[in-house]
Amino acid sequence: DGGTLGQAEPGAALFAIKTGCAVLPVNITGANTVLDRRGKLHRGRITVAFGTPFTMDRKTDRAVGGAQMMGAIAHTRTVFAGKPSRCILPHWITKPREGLRATGIKNPP
Repeated sequence: DGGTLGQAEPGAALFAIKTGCAVLPVNITGANTVLDRRGKLHRGRITVAFGTPFTMDRKTDRAVGGAQMMGAIAHTRTVFAGKPSRCILPHWITKPREGLRATGIKNPP
């Protein structure tokens, strides 16, 4: 949505450094359009882009690790900007599946 990325929380980088787990950069756009000031939900288009997972060295400082995390999110945002996205409909909008469930038959002959 053209917004700027904030600073990484130092705890997120510290957790990734201490445990050695992979970090998955995720960029979410459009989430700020679905709630109004009163907290009421509205329809909106939310796009989620997943980057390439990476790990950080155990000797990394948490400030540097946080900067790496935000850099990976910024890279994910630029890579997927303007790319076509896939629409996933909520379960209550999709049509029922054809077959046994749609016909109500519990035990086929």
